[in-house]
Amino acid sequence: MKRALIVLMGSIGDVARALPLAAILKAGGFDQISWVIEPKSAELIRLNRYVDRVIVFDRKRGLMALPQFVRELRAEKYDLVLDLQRHFKSGIFSWLSAATRRIGFHISDAKEFNWIFNPERIEHRAARWGPSIA
Repeated sequence: MKRALIVLMGSIGDVARALPLAAILKAGGFDQISWVIEPKSAELIRLNRYVDRVIVFDRKRGLMALPQFVRELRAEKYDLVLDLQRHFKSGIFSWLSAATRRIGFHISDAKEFNWIFNPERIEHRAARWGPSIA
């Protein structure tokens, strides 16, 4: 069984834009898709039929939330983690998952040393502003 974990806890807009990723992973041969999310966007993820497991990190509980959260992260043996948050916290969560593969953003696109926790990185792309000229 191939398992993937998406780490994207951000705002509802960021999460909504990433929703199709779960279907893409399923179509790509992953049997189980899990998603790390904060409470404010958890219901949106629960409604996605391609997400099998929702792991909620309750930031308001602070360090008290970590032991149970880490147990939930490690309950599955993930083959792949996609860290789409770009922050230190999501990098730590990616690393704590103990996944075989962890993919995050390129050092130029990451924030708060996030890139340290993900050995594989999405290729850097320079920002493009304005209409393209053909």
